[in-house]
Amino acid sequence: NTLIDFPTTQKAVANAIVKSGIANAIDGCRHIFMDNRYASPQLFALMNTSYNIRGVGICKANRKGFDSDGLKVPNNSQRGTYVRKVDDRLGMVITRWKDSRVLQIVSTVMKKGIGTVQRRVGKDKIDVRCPNDIIEYQKHMGGVDRGDQHRVVGVGFANVAHFKKWYKKAFLGICDFSFLQAFTVWNIGAKEAGTNSNIRRRRGCAGKRRELKKWEFYAIAAEEMMTYADESEVQKDEKTATQIGDNHHPIPIPRNSNMKAPTCMVCSMEE
Repeated sequence: NTLIDFPTTQKAVANAIVKSGIANAIDGCRHIFMDNRYASPQLFALMNTSYNIRGVGICKANRKGFDSDGLKVPNNSQRGTYVRKVDDRLGMVITRWKDSRVLQIVSTVMKKGIGTVQRRVGKDKIDVRCPNDIIEYQKHMGGVDRGDQHRVVGVGFANVAHFKKWYKKAFLGICDFSFLQAFTVWNIGAKEAGTNSNIRRRRGCAGKRRELKKWEFYAIAAEEMMTYADESEVQKDEKTATQIGDNHHPIPIPRNSNMKAPTCMVCSMEE
């Protein structure tokens, strides 16, 4: 009944948890990291109490359940300034932390302690104090943020092309996702093969596989697509060309002919 009052985006997360069955995993509690489109104190409380799933996410300040009035961090505060509240009953902590701007974070991971993160200011790098649960978010949320960045910068088909038909853009979005997944899987496999000699021997790729940069992977993928040929079609074309050559009988062109070059396909290919 509590799910009825949730926004649609948060209902989608809860439904995905139920349908995927990750709440019933036998290998322990799962952690989910999400951005401010989905994260809210209510959703995280439901995940923790009903499904035994912990989470960390950036939250909007006006989300229901987030105590914006009780957590005050001025915009002119020094980087690394933070305030937080802990609910021991729900196992939840809400934090306001000043980075380049003020961020709201909801966490049920409850990782104690304060660490440091590096930020660039001009040409220099500085260390900024940061709660450990936010460091966990930045560590594991990088895949989603980097995926969006890859799509926007240089290699996103869906963002470059414009169509009146929505399904064409949706198809290119699926292509973007597929390419990103292939790029990620390749580098994960290359990293595992580089650190595990058994994997290298089993795959027969010792010393032949390495991690690729984004532009390298997409350049290779583009070249493969441009040079791809179906083997069955190639064999059919070769068979057809052989038959044409066997049945070909060249006929001399008369001198009074107006043709400047032979029109026969076989003759035109001969040197």
